Amino acid sequence: MKPDPNIVLKGIVRTYARELIPELDSAYSRNSAILGNGLLNILSVEFERLIDRLLEETAATAAILRDASVLLPDERLALRARTAGVKPAPANFRLSTIQAMNDAARAMLIEVHAAIEAVPGPEAAAMNDRIWAELQASTVRRQVR
Repeated sequence: MKPDPNIVLKGIVRTYARELIPELDSAYSRNSAILGNGLLNILSVEFERLIDRLLEETAATAAILRDASVLLPDERLALRARTAGVKPAPANFRLSTIQAMNDAARAMLIEVHAAIEAVPGPEAAAMNDRIWAELQASTVRRQVR
């Protein structure tokens, strides 16, 4: 048997909804089980798309960092942004590895964004808009559907 985590989670959600929750007598127990079941359902949805979302977000952030690096007056920050924008393929596709890459890219984006906001001119303003657009897109990607 190959235990597919998504199938297992969906099975637990179905079992809770059909068999366990109806048998609970107290309102507190029922409500706790309903909340837990909802969280398991969200987890199953997120589990299915998490790696893809993190890789997409990391790639979008890396592209912004590369392009923003030419606008930064601080050469050390520009070099770090440029370097962060050209990350090699991950050593593996474990969630912890992909999440760490995403966390590092987003931390660099925060630093670059703060610096870009202080740079005058239309190119920096356009980059600021692009960063905000990616942050909004990232929020949409993270919505549970």
